[in-house]
Amino acid sequence: MGILLRLADGAVGFVARKRLDMLSLDDVPSKCRILDYRHLEQLYICSFDTDAPDKTDETDNLKIGQTVRATISGINSKGIALKLGKVGGFIQNVHLADEPYDNEVKERFKVGDVISAKVWNINEGGVYFTCKEALLDKEVGPMSLEDFEINKPYPGVVVNKSKKGIMVVFFGDVRGILFKDYLNRIFGNQWQDAMYEGEVVLPVVEKMENGILRLKFSVPEVHSVARPLNVGEYVAAQVTQNIPQGLHITIPRKNQKGFIPVAHLSCSLSLTPQLLDTYNVGDDLDDLMCVSADDKTFSIREGRRFKLRGAQVPSSSDVRVGSLLRCSYLKSYNQRVCVSALVAPKPMVLNLYNNEMDVESNRKFASQQGITVRVTRINNDRKRIKVSARTTDVYDWSLEDAVYELEQYLSDIRRIQDRSSHVTKCCLGQQVDCTVKTVAKDYATVTVEGDVEGIVVKHHCLAKMEVGAEVRGLVLWVDVQKNLMIISLKMDQLNFKHDSKAHLNTSTEASVLYFNDDFAMVITKSNHAVFIPMLSNNKFLMVGQYKPNQKVNVIVKRIVNGMAVGIDEAIFKRFSSKQKVAPSVEKVIKSEDEEPVDGNVSSLEEESNNDEKEISPANENSQRKTVAPTLPGLDNFFSAPKVVESESSSDEEVPRERKSKKKKKLTAAERTEMIRHNEEKIRAKEIELADASLEPDSEERFERLVAGNPNSSELWAKYIAYCVSNAEIQKARTIARHALKRIDLNETVERYNVWITLLNLENSYGDKDSFNAAFEEAARCNDDLQIYLDVIDLFANSKRYSEMNEKIKKMKTKHKTDPKMWTGIARVYYKCGHLQDARNVHSSALKTVHSKADHVDLVVQFAVMEFKYGEKHHAEALFETVLQENPKRVDVWSTYVDQMVKKDNIEGARRVLERAVCNSIPPKKMKILFKKFKELELKFGNEESVQHVIELAKQYLGNKL
Repeated sequence: MGILLRLADGAVGFVARKRLDMLSLDDVPSKCRILDYRHLEQLYICSFDTDAPDKTDETDNLKIGQTVRATISGINSKGIALKLGKVGGFIQNVHLADEPYDNEVKERFKVGDVISAKVWNINEGGVYFTCKEALLDKEVGPMSLEDFEINKPYPGVVVNKSKKGIMVVFFGDVRGILFKDYLNRIFGNQWQDAMYEGEVVLPVVEKMENGILRLKFSVPEVHSVARPLNVGEYVAAQVTQNIPQGLHITIPRKNQKGFIPVAHLSCSLSLTPQLLDTYNVGDDLDDLMCVSADDKTFSIREGRRFKLRGAQVPSSSDVRVGSLLRCSYLKSYNQRVCVSALVAPKPMVLNLYNNEMDVESNRKFASQQGITVRVTRINNDRKRIKVSARTTDVYDWSLEDAVYELEQYLSDIRRIQDRSSHVTKCCLGQQVDCTVKTVAKDYATVTVEGDVEGIVVKHHCLAKMEVGAEVRGLVLWVDVQKNLMIISLKMDQLNFKHDSKAHLNTSTEASVLYFNDDFAMVITKSNHAVFIPMLSNNKFLMVGQYKPNQKVNVIVKRIVNGMAVGIDEAIFKRFSSKQKVAPSVEKVIKSEDEEPVDGNVSSLEEESNNDEKEISPANENSQRKTVAPTLPGLDNFFSAPKVVESESSSDEEVPRERKSKKKKKLTAAERTEMIRHNEEKIRAKEIELADASLEPDSEERFERLVAGNPNSSELWAKYIAYCVSNAEIQKARTIARHALKRIDLNETVERYNVWITLLNLENSYGDKDSFNAAFEEAARCNDDLQIYLDVIDLFANSKRYSEMNEKIKKMKTKHKTDPKMWTGIARVYYKCGHLQDARNVHSSALKTVHSKADHVDLVVQFAVMEFKYGEKHHAEALFETVLQENPKRVDVWSTYVDQMVKKDNIEGARRVLERAVCNSIPPKKMKILFKKFKELELKFGNEESVQHVIELAKQYLGNKL
C-alpha cells in the first residue's frame, strides 16, 4: 500500500504507506528522497523525509546482492570508482555491461553520473559492484560455497578461459569451472568461442571438488537431444542463412541444423542461382528430404521428386540389376566420375565410367548435380555395383519423367518471377510496347516498356524495321537468368492463349514458336501454347531437333500454372515402340547379378582395371535387353498396351486319343526359348516385388511393404489412405493402431507421424468422442504441447473454429509460460486471417512469459508473422519498438531488413540499415551489418550506392581509430 509519484523525465516513484506519516494528497511535498530503484518494475522507491539517514552510508549496512544508487567518482583503466555516502566501491571492467567489454562501453560513463549497481562482493579490499543489467534483475542466490545446492542453477559471470575449461564467478566471489571435456561434448572443438569473458551464464552445480564448483548447463547435452536423421526422411525446416553455396537451415522438431546445397534447390541446374535469391532468412520449408544423415544434407529437388510419385528412397538391400537410382555428382577422374547414390540407411558411393554416359555429358557435371542411373551388374563377392547413365538405358520405357522435369522447371520459373524484384513480371502472351534498339541479320533487339531488354529472332521480325521505331509485340518467353524477354512482332499471325482449356491426352497439330535447351514452345491450331520437353545429358531427348515454324503433333499431358505441358507425338511413338521389340533369344543364365547388393560398397579409389575387364559392355547390353523394369513410382500412361502372347498348346487342337501319344521332343532352340521366356517372367516379377518405389495397389502389396519396413510412417499412412479410399474407415483405424504397435519405441518421429495421421482420420470421419479419445491418448504418449499445436492447426485447416478455440483455451492453462505455445497459437490465428486474435495473443504472451530475455525474441517472432500474414505497418512498429530498447541487437536489425526485402521494400531496408550502422556497436558485430548493407546494394543498387556503403564503413573505422 502507498502512493505513486510522477517524477522528472516521466519516471515513476513509489512511497510506502509507512513513510507517509498521515499525509493527505493535498499536503504532498514537491521534493522527495530516492531510496532505491527496482529494475523489474522500473520503479523508484522514495521517501518524503529528505533528512532521513541513508542506511547504505556504512559498509556494515551493505549486503551482497543489495541494489543501490551510487555516484561515479572516478574512471581508470581497470574500471569505475563509485561513491555511496561515506562508502567507496569499485566496478571492474568485466562488470560494466552485458556485452563484451571495449573502450566504447566505458565511454558511456562519466564522473558525477548516478547509476544503479548491485553489490557483487565485500572483502578486505573493499566493496565491489556490478552494473550488468542481466544481474540486476536476477535473484542473488547463495553467497558462500557451502550454501550452493547440487543441480540448481545460479547466475554467474565468465571471467577466464584456459585449456582446462571456462571459469565462472558468482556473487560473493564463489568460483566454479565448466571443464573442457564437458564443453567439448556440448559445443565441439570450438568450445572456447561459445562464450565471451564477461558473459552472464546460468549453469548448475554438478558437484563440489577441493573448494571449487564443478559446473554444467541445465539444458540436455546435444547427443541426448538430437534425434537421428534417416536418409529419405522428410522434415520441415526454417532458413537461417543464405550463402552462395546454398541454404543453412534449422530443423525444430529434430533440434538439429542442416544445409541445402544450391544444386539441390531444383531439377533445373541452370535456375538454381536465381532460385537461391528467392529464399530469405526465416522462410519455412516443407518436404525437405534428408540425402545424407552424416553431413546433415537436405534436398528440395529430391524431396519433390519422390513426393510427387509417392515413392520412397530404396534400401541398399533392395538394389538389384535393373533398379533405377537417384545420384548426386561428387568428383571426376580420368576415366570415370564418382556419384553418391540415394539409398537407405546411408548413401552409396558409385563409379560411373565414361563409356556408361552419353558422349556429350562426359565430365560436364556440376557439384551435387542430379544424375539418374540404372544398375547393370552387381558383384557380391567384391561388393561392387556397375551402373549406366546413358539416356537410352535410363529412360527407355517412359516419357513420364520428361513431363515431370518440365513441370518443375515451369514452377521454378514462376517462383523466380514472383519473388525476385529484378525479374520482369510480364506473362506469356502479354502485349507490350517496344522500341527497336538494334537490327541485325538474324535478330533484332528491343526495349520493352522503357527498361527491359528484349530480343526478336528472325522469323518473328517484321519485314521492315528501323532503329527507334515504336512497335507492338507479344511476349513469348521471359529468360529469368538474363532478365531478357523473347518477343514476337507478328501480332496479326498470333492469337496467343496459355490457359487451362487445352484438351488433355488428345493429339493436335501445332507449329514451333520458340525453343531453347530446356523446352520447345508450340502453338496449336486453337491458338493454345504448349510446352514440350527438350532435354539432354542424362535427361531425355536430344537438343536441336526442332526448327522455327516446324509442324509437329503434340499431346497435352499437364496444366501447370495455366500453361499446357505435353510431348511430341513422334517422340512418344518412338519410345513406345521400344516396348514392342521382340526380345533377344540369347540364353540368359541366372547368376549372382540378380541377388540384392550389400549396403557397404567399396571406396571409389579401390576400383581397378581388373573390374573393367570383368564386365564387358557387350554382356551388359545383352542383359539390359532381357529386362524391362517399370520406372519407380510411375504409372507408365505413355507406354503402349501390353501385348499378351497366346500360349495355346497344340494338344488342344488334336483329338483326345492323340494326347496319350509321346510328345515331340523339343529342339535345342525351342528349349532355349522356353527357358528364356520363363526366366524373364520370373525376373520381371522379382523386380516388381523388390521395387519399393512402386505405388502399392492392394492390401497384399501394402502388407509386404510394411513387413519389410515396419518403422516407415509414410508407408503406414499410405496404407491407411488406401483403406479410406475404399470406404473401410474402421479398418483404417485398426491399421493405425497396428502401426503404433509395430513401430519401434525409439522411432519417436515415425510414431508421432502415425498419431497425427490417426487424428486426421478421426477429424475427417469420426465423431467428437472418437476424436477426443484419440487426442487424449496422443497427448499422453507424445509431447502434449506439440500435439495441441498440430491439432489446432488441423481444426483451422478444416475451418472448425469452435473446436480450435476450445483446445486453445485448454492449452493456455497448461503451458502458459512456454513461448512456443504463444507463437504457435498466433501463427494459426494469422493463417486464418484472425489478425486481432493474433495480436491479443501477443499481448497475453508478454504478460505471462516471466523471462525478460524471451520477450525480445517473442516480439521479433510476432513481427515476422505480421510481415508474412498481417499488416506491414504493424510489423514495422513491432520491430521499431524492439530496436528502440535494444539498438545493439544485430540479429534483430538483420531480421528486420530480411523482412523488408521479402516484401520488396528495398528503400525501407536501405533506411533501416542506414540507421543500424549509425549505432555504437562493436566492430565484430558491425561487420555483419555492413556486409548485409553491401550485399543489398550489390543486388538492388548501383555503383554509387555500393560506394556509399564503403564510405560509411571507412567512416566507422576512422572513428574507432
